[in-house]
Amino acid sequence: MPDLTRAALDARAREAMGRYLLVPGLETARAVAAEVMRVLAPGGRFVLGVPNAVNLRKRVTVPFGRSNWSRFEDWYEEPVFFGHVREPTVADLNRIAADMGLVSWRVVGRNWLGFRGGSAKQTVARIADPILRIRPSLCANIYLIGDAP
Repeated sequence: MPDLTRAALDARAREAMGRYLLVPGLETARAVAAEVMRVLAPGGRFVLGVPNAVNLRKRVTVPFGRSNWSRFEDWYEEPVFFGHVREPTVADLNRIAADMGLVSWRVVGRNWLGFRGGSAKQTVARIADPILRIRPSLCANIYLIGDAP
């Protein structure tokens, strides 16, 4: 695990940090999250965006809304994970936030697909997105946003 304090981070990077926690073959997401929290300035903002394992489209295509990807425990808990696909759920992001010790965190959802498609596809996307945002668990992408204590 690289020591992020040795990286060339200016003060703004320590106040607001986003990190891709799900890099295959590296340390677990838990280890990376711990390192991020170690260097994130008090009151600094952390943002993590990921594909949602059980968004509305997958709930229709995967029976009972269960992800067919790797289990959360495999890629979050194990010392090293060599798999590729890691798609958390809203509940997983809430667990990560609590484990990181974030304060006043929230998980929000967004749907980006369709906004650049044809006119009918754009219309459907623009109508559906605000409705789906009410329940982030139905959105294609979910974002954990929280502050360091």
